[in-house]
Amino acid sequence: MAHLTIDGGMLRLSLSRLERLAGLHRDVEVPLTEVVEVHAVDDAWSALRGIRAPGTGIPRVLMIGTTRSKGLKDFCVVRGRGPAVVVTLSVGEFSRLVVSDPAADRTAAHLAAAIAS
Repeated sequence: MAHLTIDGGMLRLSLSRLERLAGLHRDVEVPLTEVVEVHAVDDAWSALRGIRAPGTGIPRVLMIGTTRSKGLKDFCVVRGRGPAVVVTLSVGEFSRLVVSDPAADRTAAHLAAAIAS
């Protein structure tokens, strides 16, 4: 299962082998200086925007990969229904990371505190 961690000055989205295959992407790493905001949402699907290209998607079941809309590119790992952590980035390959997490509030608060310090 995908998870967000901070290692040194980097935010890392670690993917399982199957998630890498489904999302057609490796783990995502971004410098903490590129993180603009981290927050939790109650419904991961409401945070998605655009169309999936490339990746794997089954509506309301699974969305792993890149979504694109109007010049924006997000990387998503959404499984089932439930909360997610949304990380907004200032520059780089992606505009946002959207990651399902049953403890999204706690994870978002932990990441935000680590980034603020």
